[in-house]
Amino acid sequence: TLGARVEYVLGTYDETPEGEVRKDLEATFAKWEIAKRVERSNRGKMQKAKKGKFVTGKVPYGYRIDPEAFGGLAVDPDEAATVQRIFELYVAEAKSIRAIIEVLTREGHEPYTQGGKWVKSSVKKILETTNYAGYFFYNKYKRNGKKIRLKSKSEWIKIECTPLVSQEL
Repeated sequence: TLGARVEYVLGTYDETPEGEVRKDLEATFAKWEIAKRVERSNRGKMQKAKKGKFVTGKVPYGYRIDPEAFGGLAVDPDEAATVQRIFELYVAEAKSIRAIIEVLTREGHEPYTQGGKWVKSSVKKILETTNYAGYFFYNKYKRNGKKIRLKSKSEWIKIECTPLVSQEL
């Protein structure tokens, strides 16, 4: 609304030209501080990736974060068996994703999301994820506001992990 007034918790600013300048300077320094924090955080993530460790994001089904494990991901035996079953059904038995969901549900495999149920997008994501063949990439995408774009392959950092299925499969 017109005439609304902003009140500052950490500072008081005179309603003078000098007070306005001081307020603007402090806002500029706050933005700079945030930018430096983001830069340091990104630099740390890049170093972690270059050391061959899982950095960030949703942990793939079949793994758990473990900094001491190969690639920073430890194998979850029950979920790994489910992943192997999905690949077996899809490749060896030529089952559709819908048929795989029916088998997983019938056999009592724990879904990708706790308390949920198997859905096509979860099975499809498992079949497309390279982690299960023993590698994944960091620094693959760049966010620009709400848009995400794929970076050049030369910028990707390949990280190896324990495979759950053979390369051939």
